[in-house]
Formats: sequence, structure tokens, C-alpha cells
Amino acid sequence: MSEAMLRTLLFLVFALLIAVAPALANPPAPADEIVVVGERPGPRLWRIDTSAGGEIYILGTLQPLPKSFTWKTAQIDGVIARADRAMIGSNSVSIGIGALIANRKAIRNPNNARVSDQLDPATRARFHAVRAAYGYDDTDLEGWRPYVAGLILLDKAQSKAGLSRSLDPQDVTLKKVRKRRIPIETVTRIEAKPLLHALNAMPVGADAPCLAAELEAVESIAVMQKRAVAWSKGDVEALRALGERDDGESCLAGLQSGGVPAHRLRETIIADWTAALAKAAQRPGVTLAIAPMGPLLAADGVLARLRAQGVVIEGP
Repeated sequence: MSEAMLRTLLFLVFALLIAVAPALANPPAPADEIVVVGERPGPRLWRIDTSAGGEIYILGTLQPLPKSFTWKTAQIDGVIARADRAMIGSNSVSIGIGALIANRKAIRNPNNARVSDQLDPATRARFHAVRAAYGYDDTDLEGWRPYVAGLILLDKAQSKAGLSRSLDPQDVTLKKVRKRRIPIETVTRIEAKPLLHALNAMPVGADAPCLAAELEAVESIAVMQKRAVAWSKGDVEALRALGERDDGESCLAGLQSGGVPAHRLRETIIADWTAALAKAAQRPGVTLAIAPMGPLLAADGVLARLRAQGVVIEGP
């Protein structure tokens, strides 16, 4: 396996731990969902008037998005033209190939264990059916950790459904911010190595529930299409409705039981963003915050916690 593929897998792993789990599994939906094509505005921004006479604008980001989608950035461009600071969450994974090799068991089964042998009969049957449906044979994916095998299938399903991670709204926005030399504050930094070590030490089969949740996401890929289309059209109400169910908790629970601090990481991100925005709500000037949509919209997420603290938030 190439270093590039290893890094891609690791990025998907951390995306799963941080933001994907609440959206992993959803009610079944029709398979003929039409993915939007062309130029679209993306989500409307949330706005907070600060106590010092300033403003905060919050952009919620999402991936994957429609492959043929062009983001019309007029609204965000207008904010950037006035902003004097930006806030971002860490979305990069920086780790050397040596650490990946040393922690090979984080993504590959130890002792030649097979994925199929770690699953209950019902999940095993679903795994075999989905694997075959996406062109893999009876031996493919067996050497991966179950949650990684699920990620590979989910990535394949997303591509076939017309979805892609090639457009990263945070990266697009940051390029514009840096061009204007606006100071950038990183709210939460992901420490890759401790998580990688925890995944490496995870007992065989502890992550089997995660694969089951990922299979559910593959089987209802139209829901992910709907989420991507809703983001591209700026339909935050649809995003909120689609994110109400949290069946992906079984995935996080499995990883957590294996010693991976999955729930704690998600809680840390929500708490850090809540604290950072509450502090920003006391500053003058114009702040642009670029945060992942999942932690923003969760029932116990950033926006809900800020409102509970009395922060008035305008927007969708």
C-alpha cells in the first residue's frame, strides 16, 4: 500500500471520529436521489452580535459534497472583505510514514485475523453482500480492521453516488483568508499520534459495531447524497433534520470500548468551539468562524450550548 493511500485512510479515520459518526447511519431513502450539478451558494451563515459591538459569522462545513458542484462564494467573500480575524478547527493530519508503519495494527488486523471472523452472522452476511456489490471478491478487505474495511466501502459508495471530498469548504475559505493576511486562530488541534497509538492497541473485533454502522450508511447512501445537496443549496433545515438520528453512536461506542477516546474527542471539539465562540462574542471587530457542521448542529452541539448560555444567534 502506498504512503498516499495510508494518509488518505488516516484522514478518513479522524473524520469518522470527529464528525462523521452522527451521520453514519440514517433511515433508508430512495436510491435514485439526484445529485445537484452547477453553481450553488452553500449554507447561509450564522451571525452573532458581540457585546463589544462586533460581529461573528459562522460557516458550517461538510464533506463529501457533489462531484459536479461549484461553490458560489459571494456571501463568504463579503464577510472576508470585512473580517479582522478567522477561527478554524484543525482538519489536517500530520504524521510520518514511520509512525504509520510502527502502528500498522491501527489499520491492519493483527495476527492475520480476518474481518469476517470478527462479525456476528447477520453483520457478516451484510458485509459480504455490500463487498460484492462494489466489485470486491471473497478475500478482499479481510486484512483490514473492521472499521477501515467499512471506510473503504463507504468511500467507494460515496464515489459511485456522485460524491467527492475534492472540494473542502474550509480549505477554499482559508485560501481567501490568507490572501488578505487575516490572522487565523486554531480552535482545536488534532493530535494524531495518541489516537493512532490507541487504534493500534485496540483489541481484535472491538470495532465490529463500527463496521455495522458503516454498512448501514452504505446501504442508505441516498441520505448522504441528500445531506450533500442540502449543504450545496444552503438548506440548513434539511441538514438539521437529516442529522437528528445518531445511530453512528454504536460505531463510537465500539471504538471507545477498544480504548480509543472517540467520544471524548468529539466532546472536546464541541466544548472547545463553544468556549472559543463565547469568548469571541465579547470582542469588537468582525470574526469569521469556520467549523464542521456536525458539531455545530448536534442536539448537544455548539449552537445549542451557546444559546443555552444566552448568546443570541441569528441565522438558519
